[in-house]
Amino acid sequence: MKKKLTALLLGLVLAVQLCIPASAETQLNYVTDTAGLLTSEELDTLEENAAELSEKYNFGVYIVTVDDYLTYTDTYDPESAAEEIYLSNELGEGSDQSGLLLLLSMEARDWSMFAFGYGNTAFTDYGKQYLSESFLDDFRKDVWYDGFEDYQQRCGEMLDAALAGNPVDVNNVPTNPNARMYGIIACTVLGILVAVLVAFLLKHQLKSVAHGTQAEAFVAAGGLQLTRQQDRYTHTTQSRVYDPPSKSSGSGGGTTTRSSGGSSASGKF
Repeated sequence: MKKKLTALLLGLVLAVQLCIPASAETQLNYVTDTAGLLTSEELDTLEENAAELSEKYNFGVYIVTVDDYLTYTDTYDPESAAEEIYLSNELGEGSDQSGLLLLLSMEARDWSMFAFGYGNTAFTDYGKQYLSESFLDDFRKDVWYDGFEDYQQRCGEMLDAALAGNPVDVNNVPTNPNARMYGIIACTVLGILVAVLVAFLLKHQLKSVAHGTQAEAFVAAGGLQLTRQQDRYTHTTQSRVYDPPSKSSGSGGGTTTRSSGGSSASGKF
């Protein structure tokens, strides 16, 4: 009963805050779990992680869960709901309100993101989909804490890449370090197996060969006699210089912004 009452109170807080004008000085926590998906310990840990990200990057990384986003907004799509929650609660860090909000709506298992300020640079259209891969595998199995933790971790990695001048985009896809390691291991093992197989075949072919102790054993009877001589053309050597094609300016990457100045993405889990 106490847990249900707490969830109800959190829902009321969120509903009230969404109705307060943007000029009012109010703000949600970094992690607001009105759907009751997390334990208090998990909620505290995620809140601490988000606070550390905010301090390190001057960038807000937010999570909001609701039973049904239609309860808190008049919009009829999850992307607009995330946008309204973000802007009406004045989320974000700094004068440009830089941040990223992940919204989960449990009724129809919708997720949506809304980025603002520097979030449009750090989280491109492709980058948002790349980010969603970090949590969707967990959410589809109803593993909430791990999914949110992976979301926060990848946000930090993508912010690092953006600050280094290489935001994740269609032309800058991060290499999975585990996949690289597995590839190296697989190539090494394959090389060893091929070497062992070749050595075995060569050794097998030499079983019928006896050791020669006299030099004459290696000379054909009657000596070497050339009965025919012929010149044969084999090949011509050519040198070529690779001229890479020029890069097209239309890469299809970047960020598509909404009328509010933010950008968004959504899907199902």
